[in-house]
Amino acid sequence: MRKIFLITGIALLITAVFARQIGIDNDEGWGKGRIFLLISGSAFVLAGLLIFLLQDKLTKLKSYLLIFKNRHFNYSHSVQITLVSFAATITVVIAYAWFAQPNGRNSPGNYNYYSELAIGFKTGHLYLAEKPSPALLSLSNPYDYALRKQNNVEDFPWDVSLYNNRFYTYWGPAPSLILTIFSGEQLSHIGDNYVALAFAIGLFLYAALIAARFWQKSLPNVPSWLLGISALTMGLSAPVTTMLGDSRIYEAAVLGCQFFFIGGCYWAYSSISNDKPILWKPALAGIHWAFALGTRITILPVILFSAAVTIIYIWRVFNTTAPKTYMQVLVILGAPLLLALSGLSWYNWARFGSIFEFGLKYQLTNVNYNVFRDSFSSRYITGNLFNYFAHPVKILPKFPYIA
Repeated sequence: MRKIFLITGIALLITAVFARQIGIDNDEGWGKGRIFLLISGSAFVLAGLLIFLLQDKLTKLKSYLLIFKNRHFNYSHSVQITLVSFAATITVVIAYAWFAQPNGRNSPGNYNYYSELAIGFKTGHLYLAEKPSPALLSLSNPYDYALRKQNNVEDFPWDVSLYNNRFYTYWGPAPSLILTIFSGEQLSHIGDNYVALAFAIGLFLYAALIAARFWQKSLPNVPSWLLGISALTMGLSAPVTTMLGDSRIYEAAVLGCQFFFIGGCYWAYSSISNDKPILWKPALAGIHWAFALGTRITILPVILFSAAVTIIYIWRVFNTTAPKTYMQVLVILGAPLLLALSGLSWYNWARFGSIFEFGLKYQLTNVNYNVFRDSFSSRYITGNLFNYFAHPVKILPKFPYIA
């Protein structure tokens, strides 16, 4: 055990000290990542030395602790899973808060899209409170990036949609609807980075719940501490940790969509893993998936597939024994999805006069989407399949060494 601690600690220390030479850090200074590696490496080395120096005492202490545990803390498998999951959750939440600290790029002065849209909702509008400047509106084609640069017109929130002299957002409105529970004063201090952090924590909680439920049901003889390692690996690996380092509206939207989707998967899995269907669980699955649609509509094919799998499974298991219950499950799972799609259709029609227009066409970005028509194209499928499965590997001299 001490060799593992010492080898791990030394490896972490070498990585922290020589991060730039190895190629995993291009900066001269010591950022949060290198400091974290240094502290972790020092802790592992210290633990290894203590184990080596106090080996006999630690052996006796271990035997005493085992006797004490068996006498006073001989918990059941389910309780052990709960304790391990709780410890892993506390660790991951602290790590997420660390990774999400402002680093300069995500400064408080950035535009908070979700909060600003929530303020608009609270005042009875679907548009943002900020008004386009006369200079922007006077351009012959405000969507032309080159024309805006030529006239030095950059006084607007980046990536908003301009339509009928108002600013809108093309991101789904679901997170902003949730934020309307806060006051206008509170919303002025809620940045998109905080929204991203909340969604990241929620995403991990649901993923950990799925793992714990599967562990308890399908792996009753496997040590519970392995669940803790699995949860930590799941929570502290990319891409969530890297996304939190510079989280803006883009990361908040992705994490929010994943939170609602995985949350729906948890409640669907929980409902089908019972001997009898419990109606409120598929209802919660449908509500979560509806909010996922309201956060990023591009997840629609995945939601439809997941709902179909859930419905087919419930049909095969419960249709012959409880056909009435099956129909109830079908309704309460599908109703939130239909309501979400209807609400989004109205939302788009009320803003842009089309149920299929989310605002992409009217974006103020470096691409003129009135001309660019290939935001979604089937021709990307073959190219992406090649990139994922057949593209040659290139060896790099610096981290991550493979491209």
